[in-house]
Parts: sequence; structure tokens; C-alpha cells
Amino acid sequence: MRRDYLLDTYFPAQFNWNGQIVADAGIRSRGSGSRSAAKPNLKVAFDKYDSKLRFFGLVSVILKANNQDGSLLREMVSIVEALDGAFLLRGFGEDTGSLVSGKVLYGV
Repeated sequence: MRRDYLLDTYFPAQFNWNGQIVADAGIRSRGSGSRSAAKPNLKVAFDKYDSKLRFFGLVSVILKANNQDGSLLREMVSIVEALDGAFLLRGFGEDTGSLVSGKVLYGV
């Protein structure tokens, strides 16, 4: 993964969180300007090799390296949930329609 960190190539992985194990997950480097071979942001896709596989109902999570934050204090250690159909189903009880993400522009 370090050699090809600029690519979106998935690699087989085992995900272990508090003793809860997903043995057949896929993992890849992610990000735009924040990609790093030494300290990568990672996407863990539980459904990469088995479309029905979930981890506490999630199809994927993002592990952020905070490598653009020199202080490492702006964001607590966390697992960031992917905004997808599983998120909509769990949060709103349905997954139909459009999922739209926006960016706040200040001073406009």
C-alpha cells in the first residue's frame, strides 16, 4: 500500500475494534491533497469482498490520519462513517432518494 498510496487499490485486511473482528475487509489509501505513504488516511470497506458484510451496520469507515493538522488537536480520534445508503437507512429508516452533501462557503 505504501508503494501505491496514490492509487485507490484495495488490499485484503482484518479489522479489529474492541475485540470485534471483520476478517475479510478491504482497505485502501484515501484523500486528495492529504495522501501520505508514511501516515495514510484509510478507507475500510467491509463489503469489498462480501457485499452483505457489515460492521455494526456500516459498510465502510474512514480512519483519518490528520496529517494536515500539525497540532493533531482539531479532531478527536474517531471513526468517520461513510455517508451512503446504510447511513440513510439507519438514520432515517429508508434509503431511497438522493443523498446530497454540501460545503459551507463563508463570506458569500
